[in-house]
Amino acid sequence: MKGGVLIIGSLFWQDDLKIGKHDEIRKKWRRKHLLMDDKVLVKTSNRYGRFSQKDDIFTMVFSTECINRKCGTAFIVPLNTYCDTYQTIETEADALAHAEGMKGKFIAKTSDGEIWSVLSYLSNPALPKEQQTLLANGWKARLQLEGGYTTSDFRLGTEKPCIDKNGKLNVRWPVAVDLKLKEVVDSYDFLIATATKPTLYPSVKNHVTKILTDKKREYFLNNYKEGITTYQDAAIIKKLPGN
Repeated sequence: MKGGVLIIGSLFWQDDLKIGKHDEIRKKWRRKHLLMDDKVLVKTSNRYGRFSQKDDIFTMVFSTECINRKCGTAFIVPLNTYCDTYQTIETEADALAHAEGMKGKFIAKTSDGEIWSVLSYLSNPALPKEQQTLLANGWKARLQLEGGYTTSDFRLGTEKPCIDKNGKLNVRWPVAVDLKLKEVVDSYDFLIATATKPTLYPSVKNHVTKILTDKKREYFLNNYKEGITTYQDAAIIKKLPGN
């Protein structure tokens, strides 16, 4: 099967896992596991929605509220190997989990035991049922081995959770921003991604306040520069100095 990574944040552009440590963990992961030159910009269900106490910024999450006009943009980047067994897929997922700072786990927890992210997948609706089942059963078994999680933690308000109990993303198959690349996007059999637990969907005003004080990661600005955006970005940009 042909697989890729759906990237909605700093995994795409940040080289170091720990800022200021120059460990190049993410840079090495991209070089070893991805074909960055073949990335495709897509529309998907991403927005800012997790407040990072450590960095005092809002980071990106998946949200089932974000469809149609509320879609954001992100990248699909192909894995540099085809996956002929589920074990190959899981090996690639483990590598992603290390790059995300999840210590190779599909379910990541804070020091006090709170789950903050889950490694998830999305299968192409056109994928044959046999392969759909192989992927679903393998992912389900791995999550059960790690203790599982509560799906309602991965939503805010009345929206549906962004992942189901077996780690599948509850979002539509991504659509290429450049419609000429539709066949490229649809050539993928599956995508893997990190579903982060949301804590607050910020207003434009609140988000701008945090962007102005983010001198360390410049998370929003780097996302925007690379093309990773949300439906709120145009309003945010207008309120930043110099615009």
